[in-house]
Amino acid sequence: MAVQSKSDYPPLIRCRSDFCVSGAADKRYALGILNSNMNTPMTRLFILVLAIASIFALSGCATQPVPPELQYQPPPANSESGMIVGSQENMALLDDFTAFVIGVDGKRVMVGRKGWNVPLALMPGNRRLVLEFNHGIFVSNAVMNVPVTLGDSLELRYSTDVAVYGKNSYCDFWVIDSKSGKVVTDIVRGTVHGGGNSTYIPIYIPKK
Repeated sequence: MAVQSKSDYPPLIRCRSDFCVSGAADKRYALGILNSNMNTPMTRLFILVLAIASIFALSGCATQPVPPELQYQPPPANSESGMIVGSQENMALLDDFTAFVIGVDGKRVMVGRKGWNVPLALMPGNRRLVLEFNHGIFVSNAVMNVPVTLGDSLELRYSTDVAVYGKNSYCDFWVIDSKSGKVVTDIVRGTVHGGGNSTYIPIYIPKK
């Protein structure tokens, strides 16, 4: 009985997720088939139709700018208005935990998350604020009525169960007077979205 040499055995297949390669020769063979099929008129027509369809699909999903009349225009920062800022817990390796105001009385605050610590001027009265919490893929929103008086200095606070191996289910919001530390609103709870049913395992990628 003849003994088979190592070259007589089929090449080992190395698998990674959804594709396998069995060696350089097999890859060159597969690429050759792909290139030959790409040169057929039917394939070129199919690629053209797919490209046009993709352009129309993406154009329909483009984000529209917020109209100027729906953008919040804060009053001048003076003694006739109150002020509110967000709050943030800075993380060394992961994304920060940030709570901030994204809407006032039905108008969008355009500065967004990056302006969480920029004092936002509010007219005295009962203001309807839309709040947001961000941490990585996790987002939570809530609506709160906040009483504002002349010269107020307010701060948005939060508490959440978003954490590594946490339940990632809620974020509680409330507002305090930053001068006295006194709580001036009730707590409102927002549901956390973005994590699905998957387990959140952060990956640290060092900055270059």
